[in-house]
Amino acid sequence: MPISVERPSRNRRGNGQPPNPGNPAPEQPSASDTEQEAHSGAKPLVGINDAPDRDWDLLNIPLDQIEANPFNDRDMGDLTDLAESLQLPAGLLEPVSVMHREVFQAEYPDDPNVAQLTAKYTLGFGERRWRAHAIAGKKRVRAVLRNDLAPTIQEELLKENWHRKPPTELEEARGFSRLARQGYSTRQIAKAMGIRDHTKVKRRLDLLLLPPVVQEAIELGAAKGGIGPTNARKLLQLDDEAQRIQAWDLMRTERLTADDAMKRVILGPQRTSDDADPTGSAGETAGAAGVQSNAQPDVDNPSEDKDEAPGDEAAEETQPKPEQKPVAPPKKKLEAPADKAAYERRVGSSNREQACVHLLRRADASQAQGVAVLLSRALLVPVKQDHARSRAHAWLTESGSAELNVRNTESYFEAVLSSPSRSLIEHVTFATALAAGEVRAADRRRPSWDAHDAAFVKFLMDAAGYVPDTQWEKRELTRLGVALSNTKQDESERSETESL
Repeated sequence: MPISVERPSRNRRGNGQPPNPGNPAPEQPSASDTEQEAHSGAKPLVGINDAPDRDWDLLNIPLDQIEANPFNDRDMGDLTDLAESLQLPAGLLEPVSVMHREVFQAEYPDDPNVAQLTAKYTLGFGERRWRAHAIAGKKRVRAVLRNDLAPTIQEELLKENWHRKPPTELEEARGFSRLARQGYSTRQIAKAMGIRDHTKVKRRLDLLLLPPVVQEAIELGAAKGGIGPTNARKLLQLDDEAQRIQAWDLMRTERLTADDAMKRVILGPQRTSDDADPTGSAGETAGAAGVQSNAQPDVDNPSEDKDEAPGDEAAEETQPKPEQKPVAPPKKKLEAPADKAAYERRVGSSNREQACVHLLRRADASQAQGVAVLLSRALLVPVKQDHARSRAHAWLTESGSAELNVRNTESYFEAVLSSPSRSLIEHVTFATALAAGEVRAADRRRPSWDAHDAAFVKFLMDAAGYVPDTQWEKRELTRLGVALSNTKQDESERSETESL
């Protein structure tokens, strides 16, 4: 519903249209007039209105009638030079843009920060200039009314800040998150921001799932004792926030890599039978924590390093390590097989999820050979359908193939069932069957796989080119009669021998 604003009775110079060559811009007061008015407290200049009702009107607004836009969370930096420039004869060269608060609030009724606004106007663009006016002792600021910005101001602010000064990873994440809450998919956010690889958006959003202490370390940066975004995202493979904090503490205090810190958290400190020698014991502990260092692949997108701030990950790798004395090779390792198996199952599940998302990006994915059997198993084998639907919805969104911008899972599936698009229904059904297979295969309450799990993984191997990478997967698949290539079996046997 449009917001009605009382029309002023006096004439205005603006005609409500954006300036263009055929429609000259409204005449603006000179810098000297504006300066004199600001110091004298005089009323606005004739023809410049404080409460116009049309976009593109030029206003001269008291500073205290404007509030900052809650969607602009960028650091304002040092405003001293900008404030000093306002004392020069030229004054403010470009007006700020504002919206009526009522219009802005009507566009975002559910945002608590927007609801708290009380001033007559809300800033669109120009917060640095507005704040610099206060520092310079000005009473008013020239502004252009732009109520038309309200529906897209989040996206426009993000783009303006993005191109003016490269944001930090978490600033990007928070900006993307606001757009996601407005119904944007990761692909739509990438398109709006000019990002070629939409998976970068997903990687940034993942950072907001980390504990606050890890987010603070990301802001600090690896070069200053913090952590880079790539290694931080690896901590999400751990089950809960407490484990992620524990892993980060190990990285910070013992200078472990993210992989070694996670293994320490999952497996716990390992001891050898030769406890009498403290030096040997320490060496065996480190060795046990690092068993099968190649068992965990890097699940991040291979192109991610291109998107990170230059030097972050390099700094992480070049951090000085405490000097270690050479130790004798351990005589024997005592491992915790159950814990190690749980760790490998988590890694395998993460890899299979990536394979499923990759498969869903293909338009013909639901026509792949073996889909009918996959669907039959999904219907006949008991599985928690709500978990499968939730995971399928997340995969479809990440792959950019959801088609419908519906954030709630149940509402999304209702919308799909009501859709006239047969191909969409088939694609979502296929995604749900994939998710049902993965939910069952990833269930660590089941100590081993059965033929249904083996058939699901074999389908991923055939349709998505998935390669089982953990020893646990390889053992189970071999036991259930799924043939691996000779090369893969040889690698598996070598890894088994090395781990003993």
